Amino acid sequence: LEICFIPELPLAGLKCQLLLNKLAAGDYTVLYTNPPAESVEDIETVKHFYIALAGIVDSQTLEAKLRVNGVDNIKVEHFQGSEEEKKSQTSVARPQESASSQGQTATQVTPATKVRQSEKAPAKKQDKNVPTLGKAAETLRVDIDRLDQLMNLAGQLVINKARFAQIGDGFKSSLQAKQAPHLLVSAENTVNRLLDRLAHGDQNQMDSFDIGLVEDSLQNLQQDFLSLKEEINQLYSFHRQVGELNDAVHQLDHITDGIQKSIMDTRMVPIGPLFSRFKRVIRDISRNNQKEIQLVINGEKTELDKRMIDELGDPLIHIVRNSADHGIESPDDREAVGKPRQGTVTLDAFHRGNNIIIQVTDDGGGLDKDKIVAKSIEKNIISPQDAERMTLHQIHQLVWEPGFSTAQSVTDISGRGMGMDIVRSCIENINGVVEIDSELGKGTVITIQLPLTMAILPSLMAEIDGDIFALPIESVSEIVHVTSESLNTVHEKTTATIRGRVLSVLKLSDVFKWNRPSKRQSQSVAKPGECTLVILGHDGTEIGLVVDHLLGEEDVVIKSMAENYKNIRGISGASILGNGSVSLILDVSALLEMASHKKHETATV
Repeated sequence: LEICFIPELPLAGLKCQLLLNKLAAGDYTVLYTNPPAESVEDIETVKHFYIALAGIVDSQTLEAKLRVNGVDNIKVEHFQGSEEEKKSQTSVARPQESASSQGQTATQVTPATKVRQSEKAPAKKQDKNVPTLGKAAETLRVDIDRLDQLMNLAGQLVINKARFAQIGDGFKSSLQAKQAPHLLVSAENTVNRLLDRLAHGDQNQMDSFDIGLVEDSLQNLQQDFLSLKEEINQLYSFHRQVGELNDAVHQLDHITDGIQKSIMDTRMVPIGPLFSRFKRVIRDISRNNQKEIQLVINGEKTELDKRMIDELGDPLIHIVRNSADHGIESPDDREAVGKPRQGTVTLDAFHRGNNIIIQVTDDGGGLDKDKIVAKSIEKNIISPQDAERMTLHQIHQLVWEPGFSTAQSVTDISGRGMGMDIVRSCIENINGVVEIDSELGKGTVITIQLPLTMAILPSLMAEIDGDIFALPIESVSEIVHVTSESLNTVHEKTTATIRGRVLSVLKLSDVFKWNRPSKRQSQSVAKPGECTLVILGHDGTEIGLVVDHLLGEEDVVIKSMAENYKNIRGISGASILGNGSVSLILDVSALLEMASHKKHETATV
């Protein structure tokens, strides 16, 4: 197996270690590597990484598994032979490993590799018709206790299913009798005949009234009433079984919640291994920049969704490198201001409500407000008038804008005018939120807020113009009812005064262009002259979204818009409600941006 990296790839040794971790998670046995696995993290640059694997290897699956950022090409060569031939080729290849040492580029091709390449050279012509690589197989190690819990819940589900079947059979027996309407009609006809005879007969006829007819009619009525009584008793049994049904539904709800939680737990892995990757990053930056930096890791046992762990690698590398390179001052500068010569970068992970919080903290020089404002005006990110109205927190968030950088010099680590906007984009792609807070001279804190899982999103369900929308709970600040007296117009934009602060008011019809009017009627309960606002916040910016009716909180299962339709700006996904209808999930960050330019930008839904 030969892996070629892109030229001058930074942290190539770390990429090699990442590839080995991916192979370790599969059903492969690594016989040897070149450069050696034990020293790969200490190598500065690597152009080619050779790996010998034992086992049944599928080329397409293996190549797809190893396709990560920085990998330019992957060559897979198969070797089949006796155990003695494999051992001899391995022994020939191992001495070549000594040629790769710290600070050198490993480009040697082992004799064993040459033999395999020569044997497979004619077969390469057939590879042109090989279809495009499929999705890489992903594996996950799960604690046996969690699988036992799932098995227990599956058993409870089977029991609950049997209970539903029993209740269904009870419903059938309770509703078998369907003679009540006919019996009532028969009794009514009998009574009507008797009343008619009494009302229209003369005195002589009434004196000779047929007592036998009356007796027969009363006996028929008595029989009909007995049958009705039996059916009514069956209806009482039906009501009792409805109560049992409610209990069974409650038990089913408890079991499904347990299954959902257990499945989420099986996807959870500790964040510690991800944090451990950055020890070498800090060590390299300290050595290259003549700085003294220590890395402190807290909360390494905090568990996060496996897919999020995979997606967080590159964004966290950018953040940690910027904190160490931009944030931490040189030892002499730190000593001059009364700080210890050694700076500290701290990685923290902890739970907060239904979210996971990851914080990267440094005790460096912090962010200079004046430099950020000057650079933002220079780059036309904001205007001087906007800068005067912005709070300190809002000014700090400008570092996430594309092309923004206050670095005085460009290095191979940071200061190239790129990276932080990509960091925010990657985190938002996994439904996360990232913010930065800083104090000049004391340090900077970058906070990443992530949901527990990417599949389920706690949301506030709201009805707007007859359609149901899901608003992510982490973006909802508060819910208020405002009167028309609280609404004003500022620069042709509607605003509302909420407890002394002025917020923009947004209607979805201002940013979305609907393909067709809604067929449903709104169930709004707002009084005339009033409206309900859901205050949505992101990156220190808030806006009031007008809603017709609030339906409550619900955990929605996220479905991709791109896979089922197409990506729509302002919509992060969709979900299917209990009645089978589709609810769109609003993307709050994109919605705020669209609202600020609503005259020039709309989305078609």
